[in-house]
Amino acid sequence: MTPMGSKDIDLIQKAIDILKVRWPEVMLVVVLQAAMSMLGQEIMMFMENVDSQKTMLPLWSSFLLFIGTFGVSIVWLMLYLGFLKTASMEEVKIYEPGQLLQYGKSYFWRYLSFYILISCTMFILGGLVIGLFTSVISRGEENYAIPEWLMQSCALGVLLGMIKPMLFIPARILVHGNTALEALYSISFYRMGQFRRLNRSIGVGFAVLLVAALFTLFQKGTILYYIFSSIYYLLFSSVMLFLTLLVVLSIQNEYNAKQSNDIEKESIS
Repeated sequence: MTPMGSKDIDLIQKAIDILKVRWPEVMLVVVLQAAMSMLGQEIMMFMENVDSQKTMLPLWSSFLLFIGTFGVSIVWLMLYLGFLKTASMEEVKIYEPGQLLQYGKSYFWRYLSFYILISCTMFILGGLVIGLFTSVISRGEENYAIPEWLMQSCALGVLLGMIKPMLFIPARILVHGNTALEALYSISFYRMGQFRRLNRSIGVGFAVLLVAALFTLFQKGTILYYIFSSIYYLLFSSVMLFLTLLVVLSIQNEYNAKQSNDIEKESIS
């Protein structure tokens, strides 16, 4: 693979220009993802309080909530993929949500298999890391309540450790049309050191998220908790979208250069 470090700054500017021009779509994707994260947070808080409150949602309400959440997640994922795919094209223009869905559904199943795999992996790793830190902090104390700031910090740490497949596998799926397994194999050809500006962007992005994660210090259920957790999830969605877009543009540039070289060789021969 050809190093692309010298072009990273241009790609960052291109990514910023795309986000500026297509801000309505960006808002749709980011806000929808943040809203789903907030809903997931509320469901987890409700489940934690079920035993103490001795209350449960009726079966039909739980079913409708599951179906609704699942449906919104599918729509968001197709919008997300559609935005990234159209952003990789040369022409920068605004697309309607229906067009994004049309582009995104072509990659939905390939990306979904990756998303399930990476989510399970991160869940297991996160549990191991949290368990390790908890065993050290609790010092054998029974019924130790794990601080939310610790769980959030560990989750960000695991995500940072998995950042290469998180960014490069979706890019390979969208640009090269790889399956999840093909994309997983292909990322071994890339080195994070090739992307100097990308590494800096990751560092800045995760530093911002770590500071924003201080919302966990507020008491759950308070107005401040909801305000700052909303800001955190909006920032999280924005940072991950920007970083993924940056890698998609990098892989697309590399793909275009290879295609041009192949055409040039064929014309010469």
